[in-house]
Amino acid sequence: MILRWQTEAVNEVEAAASFYQDKQPGLEQRFLEVLEDALRRIQRRPHTVSKNRGRNL
Repeated sequence: MILRWQTEAVNEVEAAASFYQDKQPGLEQRFLEVLEDALRRIQRRPHTVSKNRGRNL
């Protein structure tokens, strides 16, 4: 399964990472690691993730 990132999603991830970095040094990296782990799990088993009908994610 190939995940495609929409510009809005990339912007949201960057904003969230910046927010976490401002809160505590190193928290940005932890956020990105958790996100990457979740995306890898989705890629391995996409059928276990519910689909949001009517919206492009």
